[in-house]
Amino acid sequence: MQQPIGVDIIIRLANSEDSGIIVDIQYKAIRYLSANDYNYRQLNALLRSKSLYRKSREIIFIAEVNNQVVGFASLIYPFNTIGGIFVDPLFVRRGVGTKLLQRLEEEAIANNIPVLWVSSSITGYPFYLANGYLTVVRTNFPLYSTYIPVILMKKRLLSTSKEEVFREAYQVLAVIAITAIIASLFL
Repeated sequence: MQQPIGVDIIIRLANSEDSGIIVDIQYKAIRYLSANDYNYRQLNALLRSKSLYRKSREIIFIAEVNNQVVGFASLIYPFNTIGGIFVDPLFVRRGVGTKLLQRLEEEAIANNIPVLWVSSSITGYPFYLANGYLTVVRTNFPLYSTYIPVILMKKRLLSTSKEEVFREAYQVLAVIAITAIIASLFL
């Protein structure tokens, strides 16, 4: 395990100038960190999907070390879902991903989001487990004519009412149903 970074990791909101580096970091992270977790077709589908600019409604935080962008994380609204946490391969296991995740959780709590969801990659699964996320279901997501294994996970950030428990159950069923519908289109 690499040592934590000896200098401060600065977390800030992304701006339009960060778009290119965001694409570069997610591409490199998948290419180098996920290569042992996916077969050739799966890896190429993931790389193809992550070589495009992000277009969903999300808030993106950037991690910087010495004014260099070394990672980013996104929170997708209104689904209360982590859209991804990607760290430059040269800076993994040095506290960057953890700082980014903590910032996403702070943002969720500030917006009164009681449960945060993530469709984790195989590569990211141990990271989310270590940070208190629980496995809900393992499934496959169709992407460019191949199936990508993902693990739906959640973490309760705030106490919830009965209404929120029902909403949470509905969200799990909706994710499973949408995945099944999309999968049926590829069969």
